[in-house]
Amino acid sequence: MIMAQEREILNGKVAFDQLVQLVRDAGAQGWRIDQTERGLHSGLLELGRQLLAAFVAGQNNGNLGPSIEYQGRTLQRLEDLHRRRYVSVFGELSIERYAYGTRETQKLEAIPLDARLGLPEDEYSYLLQEWDQSHCVQNAYEKSRSSIERILGLRQSVRALEHMNGHMAKSVEGFRQQQPAPPAQEEGPILVLTADRKGVVMRRKEDEPAPKGRLNAGEKANKKRMAVVGAAYSIAPFVRTADEVVDEVMRDKAKKRRPKPQHKRVRADLTREIDGQEVNAKDRVFGWFKEQHRQRNPDLSKPVVCLMDGERALWSAFKKCFAVTLQPRAAAFAGNGGNFPV
Repeated sequence: MIMAQEREILNGKVAFDQLVQLVRDAGAQGWRIDQTERGLHSGLLELGRQLLAAFVAGQNNGNLGPSIEYQGRTLQRLEDLHRRRYVSVFGELSIERYAYGTRETQKLEAIPLDARLGLPEDEYSYLLQEWDQSHCVQNAYEKSRSSIERILGLRQSVRALEHMNGHMAKSVEGFRQQQPAPPAQEEGPILVLTADRKGVVMRRKEDEPAPKGRLNAGEKANKKRMAVVGAAYSIAPFVRTADEVVDEVMRDKAKKRRPKPQHKRVRADLTREIDGQEVNAKDRVFGWFKEQHRQRNPDLSKPVVCLMDGERALWSAFKKCFAVTLQPRAAAFAGNGGNFPV
């Protein structure tokens, strides 16, 4: 184990020496600074890969003896080392480790090194997944893929990014449920709930046949599903005169003292099938509104302001959700038609 780690560290030192020599050669040969920067960037990625490999080599290969007790059972160490691919932000590693089970042809039931390192279920590192999906939530998968490739030199498929996104999404609901209520002393005196809804065109699956015949007026080849985005935050009142509201110059000056939203939380949902049943995004978001209200306004001391456009479906959902929870005049609707006390 020590020999393997020292060998990888020595490779890292060689990579570092090559970077130092690159700087010297660049100066002697009159390189531009951007050329030098590109060379250093590539070399630093390789240096990081070598040092990460040294870290893995120092963690043993998961050999805990001929057998182990695991979940009330005795598992045998399988004879062969098992290799898995691990793609880090520095590049690809091949990690060899022992596994425990009943026999080689059966499922690997315990892999101590994977547990020791906290390896993800798939082959992409958690940091790489974080960087990948920070791009994917802003751009299309193909554009995100090409951006990461330009920066890190890693080639990933669009399918891999899609799978990664779906896998990460499974943890969202649990994360939301674990979020504590904001500290009461940091909250503003008004609770604001806001929502908007948009139809999203769904791409047909590869094995789904295209619609036959001519489409009727207004009918589209791809189906739409409704997506709803909701936000909840508290805020202090923003007191202004009528002139300040109307006059553009005065309104711009008043902006400097505008209160800032406190503990703004945002949720987005898409109407989709979950466990064989279609779940409406509107219902999920407004159910979340109700939970936010319960957490952040338990004694109904805060007035609740709901900001939305004039879509009737959203207002109907709000009224249905809060008809019992809110006392008369405890909330105000703010839509295209003006303010309407409940």
